[in-house]
Order: sequence, then structure tokens, then C-alpha cells
Amino acid sequence: MCNTVKHIKRYRLQGYVNEILIEVAESMARKKGEPLELPVRREKMPEWVQRQIESMEERASKEFMELGMDPVLDFQEILIMEGHWERVHKLAEMVERERLRLEAKESLIKAFLKDVEEGNGMPGALKDTGGFN
Repeated sequence: MCNTVKHIKRYRLQGYVNEILIEVAESMARKKGEPLELPVRREKMPEWVQRQIESMEERASKEFMELGMDPVLDFQEILIMEGHWERVHKLAEMVERERLRLEAKESLIKAFLKDVEEGNGMPGALKDTGGFN
């Protein structure tokens, strides 16, 4: 199960990175009055965009490692616990860990969007992502 969750997170992150690359490439093409050149290559993006994406990837990797274990294993641990309050305490820990993870992710997204808008005068289309899940 750990590998399944890891792969899902990796594919989800890659989808977000692709969306960002396409959004930036479209904006750059519009500014130049040229059509969008496909495929969009990370190497052709401005250095600051590449750094932001690398930062997102590093954070996602660190975030996965900070989980300590696959979420499925957390629930399996709850199932084998004998006491009700043990289960409640474990679930509270899981909820708190997830809340902190989502807050960190939200601040990273906000920082990226601020850089995009200030650095390139990008349209606000990326604002509507609603956060990463």
C-alpha cells in the first residue's frame, strides 16, 4: 500500500507541475504574440519558475517522509488498538498532522502564486486551483 500512495502523490504532484508549466508557457507565448509551443519543457522556463517547481517537489518529498507511515497503516493501527481512548488519541494525532501538512502546502502555494503574479504579471488563473489535495 505504501507504494500505491507514494505513486498517487507523485502523479498528483506531476499533474500540478504540468498545469503550472502550461500556464506559464501560455502567458509567455501571449506576451510574445506567438502560439504555444508544445511540448512544454521545464528547461525552457525562466529560472525562477524552475526553482519554484523544484521547491514544490522537494517539499512534497519531505512531506511524504514526515508522514512517518502510510495513512493506511495509521488506520490499521487504530483497528488493532484495544482501548477507545487510544483510538481517539491516535485519530486526533492524524487529524493534527494532516492539518499542519495542509497549512504548509497552502502557504507554499500562496508563495508560488505571489511570485508568479509579481514576477511575470501572470493572470490569476492559477488562483482557482483550490489548493492541492
